[in-house]
Amino acid sequence: MVSPVIGTTLQRSEACTVYDSATSPRIEHRVGTNEVPVTPVSLEALRVEQIDIVIDRLTNNEQPLPAPFSKQELYRTGADVGIPVWIPEQKDEFTDRVTDRLDYTWDEDSLVFFPRVGEQLVEKIKAAANTIIPSLASTSQLLRDDIDAWCETHGIDSSRRKTVLRIVARQAVFERLLRSVLCEYNDQCGEVPTLPDDLPRGVRQAGKQTEDPVFCESILDEIVCFASEEKIEAVVDERHRLLYSPRPAEDIGALYESLIPKEERRELGQHRTPPELGELMRTWAATGNNTVLDPGMGAGGLSTPCHPRWSVSTDPARVLGVDRSPLALHMGITAQRLAGQAHEPLASDFLSLSPDDLDEAVDAIICNPPYTRHHELPTTYKEMVIAQAEEETGRTISAVTPLYAYFWYHARQFLDTGDRAAIITPQSWLATNYGESLKQFLLDEFDVKALVQFDPAGERVFETAQTTALIAFLEAKECTEPVGTTRFVRIDEWPGTATLREAVNSRQHGSTDWGFVNRVEQTQLSPCRNWQALFDPHSIDTSSLTPLGDLVTIHRGKTTGCVDFFCLSQADVEAAELDEQCLSRLIRRPMYIDGYDFRDEDWEELQANDRDVWLFDPDELPGVPASAQAFREQVVSGSSIESDGEEHELSEVVEYLREGVTDHDLHEIGCLANRSYWYRPRREHSRRVLVRNASRDGFRFVLNEATARHTNNMYAFYDVALSELELKALLAFLNSDVFDLVVRDYKKTRDGGFDAIQPSELESVPVLDPTSLPGEVVTRLAELFDDLREMSRQNNDCEPVQDQISSVIETQIEQSSNPVPNPN
Repeated sequence: MVSPVIGTTLQRSEACTVYDSATSPRIEHRVGTNEVPVTPVSLEALRVEQIDIVIDRLTNNEQPLPAPFSKQELYRTGADVGIPVWIPEQKDEFTDRVTDRLDYTWDEDSLVFFPRVGEQLVEKIKAAANTIIPSLASTSQLLRDDIDAWCETHGIDSSRRKTVLRIVARQAVFERLLRSVLCEYNDQCGEVPTLPDDLPRGVRQAGKQTEDPVFCESILDEIVCFASEEKIEAVVDERHRLLYSPRPAEDIGALYESLIPKEERRELGQHRTPPELGELMRTWAATGNNTVLDPGMGAGGLSTPCHPRWSVSTDPARVLGVDRSPLALHMGITAQRLAGQAHEPLASDFLSLSPDDLDEAVDAIICNPPYTRHHELPTTYKEMVIAQAEEETGRTISAVTPLYAYFWYHARQFLDTGDRAAIITPQSWLATNYGESLKQFLLDEFDVKALVQFDPAGERVFETAQTTALIAFLEAKECTEPVGTTRFVRIDEWPGTATLREAVNSRQHGSTDWGFVNRVEQTQLSPCRNWQALFDPHSIDTSSLTPLGDLVTIHRGKTTGCVDFFCLSQADVEAAELDEQCLSRLIRRPMYIDGYDFRDEDWEELQANDRDVWLFDPDELPGVPASAQAFREQVVSGSSIESDGEEHELSEVVEYLREGVTDHDLHEIGCLANRSYWYRPRREHSRRVLVRNASRDGFRFVLNEATARHTNNMYAFYDVALSELELKALLAFLNSDVFDLVVRDYKKTRDGGFDAIQPSELESVPVLDPTSLPGEVVTRLAELFDDLREMSRQNNDCEPVQDQISSVIETQIEQSSNPVPNPN
């Protein structure tokens, strides 16, 4: 939209455009007057020409993009060409048009406009990569072998051929961009000649002159030669977007993430650290004269200065960046060189590196190790790192330990007493069996200054990681040295780097505007305890309570082996013409239970809504072979089923089994072979109490009043020796706010606030024992549980009933913990 022009003055070259409010606008020259009125079209053309002149003057060299410029530079240049930047509306429109044309954005830290590294560049890289893929699909076996070797080094599954070709093509174009950036940077520093039109030749020449490993050729150089010259040139022309970036590590990392599918990065455990967390970790662990080790450097997000244009910096004197991936190392080198950070790249698997391989001592470690899960590690590699960790630590390491934990074990030998480490990983080790050895290792080898947890129910720190992030702030010590206080810091809302750094170091304790700080003496920490609970502690005295496992046993429901076959809706039953005698009622999913009990009417409503409410559960079928494989062979061969030497009439049940082995491949499901009868799940009675054991809304203990069975997605109570009244009193406790607090010490909180607990852990949770309570208390709790389930069923507010239950429970706990002395 063209802004109002009445009364404004525009300048085009040596001409000055004057608008008089009393007459039609016309262009007035200093040497005369042009009587042709200025139309909106000609005015827009003039404005476009003026913006072209502004951009040309801002560029002021032969480069395709201007260097970062301030608002003062922009508005002064605009005023020089006649744009009325003193009028707010005109200034805003002018700013938007210039920055949109350039694809620039404003940086609040350095107070300049700088090139945006975004979708425009991503699409150009993808377009160039797409011209490579057809040639790779029909390339020589030798190049395919080289690509497979590259994939193995980078942890890419080479069996998915189409995905592999797309990834390596994008990586090749991306690396060409990085090298063009470094060539341009070295040219500006006077280290190499101006970037030539023949970029490959320029790269080789730069490598010879600088002996820089980043210019060493790799398989990607051969791959990128298949690209369209025009498409590659379009990518290289964008090099200044990275060259001028105020946050090169962040932009390079984000660009790479945009090119590689999330699934691939998730499997590789590659997750970029947000810059504000990198700043927090770096500024806590290191000072301005430290040498910092960055294992798994990637794009250098942890060890690269936040802002290379700041004149005053407390960033490390030197960074030793380690990465086994040549491409990741090139990303980190580029970022750190652009940021002016002194560095030394080390192309190595960190777990294969020793302190003797370094030219200097390390003062600090900052690390975001790969999050690769144990079962995704190659067997030989996994066996190697386990053996190495056990030798280095003298501890037994669980085989289910994820890769990131081995970085903790290996990092200690690089640190002297008093050196610091800041490491960001998933929080799962806080509450797992494999985490016990890691916790003991940390307690023995470090003064654990703080563990910072990011709210599992809030936004993810890593968009592609299905995990809750945790930062450990550690200071190396001798085993016999005294230790201080460990701060368990929970972040509900990001408070800013300075505030969080203060919380890590201060004596602050309790609730804050942004989260919670719990200070615990390190000597009081046990590796066997669930440390997740320490981020949200409770004050309930559980010493007088009884483990739930003393009252009941808890088991997971039986697995079906094939839900699509064994779990049926009413429509499925009718279509297969199955008789109800071969079926059992079923509660298929925890979400089908809405409240604190489940009744026949609830089951019937699910049946009417065509939910899976039936379990295929026939009695013994004479003539049906003892294995699904043998039955399938009969079906394939067309043999009839015989019973006692006579042909057995094919019933609807047997016909349904035929569909099972032909349509659902039941013969390939291993767990069916371990059953007494492969064609039905293991039988058990309907259980009186069902447990919703994984949820974002807390656990739920449900009274099952329907004769309906459950499967392995719910737990249930077994071996219950309580009366009906006692059972309801127990359910009142288990569904109370008090229990929600107590269970924190035993549950695991996953990403997104998803709580989970194992049967053995649930049996360990302390509860009120209804068999030891006064009769009137048992009756009262049972009545309150009945009230609770009725209120829930009527969709009424349950909070008043919950408050009453909590009051009764708290009174009993207090009386048990502080018994009244017997006057006799």
